[in-house]
Amino acid sequence: MFKIRTGSRRIDSIFVMILFFLFALTAFVLVMIGVKQYQATADSMNYNYEVRTATSYLREKIRQNDSHAAISIDNIEGTNVLSLKSEINGIVYYTYIYYYDGYLRELYVQDGSSYSLSSGQQIIELSGFELSEATDRLITVTITDTWGGTTDMYLSVNSI
Repeated sequence: MFKIRTGSRRIDSIFVMILFFLFALTAFVLVMIGVKQYQATADSMNYNYEVRTATSYLREKIRQNDSHAAISIDNIEGTNVLSLKSEINGIVYYTYIYYYDGYLRELYVQDGSSYSLSSGQQIIELSGFELSEATDRLITVTITDTWGGTTDMYLSVNSI
């Protein structure tokens, strides 16, 4: 009968080991590519969430309160705040939107009441939020997300 050489067994074993090593290396590389892609997608979604939430929130608040002399930028405790005035049953209320302690916040108070900016409701975590009046009908907002990117937004006030 035929004799099987031990040398050919060694070569077959080495070939199988090399093939297995190449398979494992390829699988590892594919997993690492997937991890990088997942991280990039997650970062992009987080950025979009922060910026879109803040901009949508501000736009909606401006639209809700856009009536005669109801929207202004004020300085309270050294912080610029977007001040939205409303009147309910003859009582004047203010909604203040501002950046404080790492968050975009909202504070709803009755005119004349005492309050602190630290008691405002946290809306979303940001790294910065700046307000300025470009004109008497246009408010410029600069939002800095937690990744350091900035987004400029212009809010139009239709009634003054």
